[in-house]
Amino acid sequence: KVGDCICAEGTYEPYPLSSADPFKCLACPEGMTCPEGSRLANWLNDTARAGTYPRLMAQYYSTADDPVFVYICLDDRNCPGGDPGTCAERREGFSCGRCESGYYSFGGKCNKCNAIELTTAVFPTVPLIIGPVCIVFAYTR
Repeated sequence: KVGDCICAEGTYEPYPLSSADPFKCLACPEGMTCPEGSRLANWLNDTARAGTYPRLMAQYYSTADDPVFVYICLDDRNCPGGDPGTCAERREGFSCGRCESGYYSFGGKCNKCNAIELTTAVFPTVPLIIGPVCIVFAYTR
């Protein structure tokens, strides 16, 4: 019967399959949802991602290479859930913890740096020149 050959909801078929127990189903990891018929092979071996596979819940992260090893994110805005390796817009890295190059984190999202913030010579140099002038001016009044 078909139900004996697919994993029930809340479980998934691991990959690679064990030759000793080819129809073994494992419990869905914390932070993931596993609909009936979830197979890890559907994620790892299929670029079209056809078929059912374990998916992340919001505030959880896993890499695309090791999708069932799940981490919790510190900020639920960074990890929207869904496919393994998915981060919020302009987020990247482990547990979506940093913004892409040219962006900075503020208010729970990644904001584009302006030209002055990206200038490596002007931004650190100007405070070093203006700072001492302001201090001299303040103490000589």
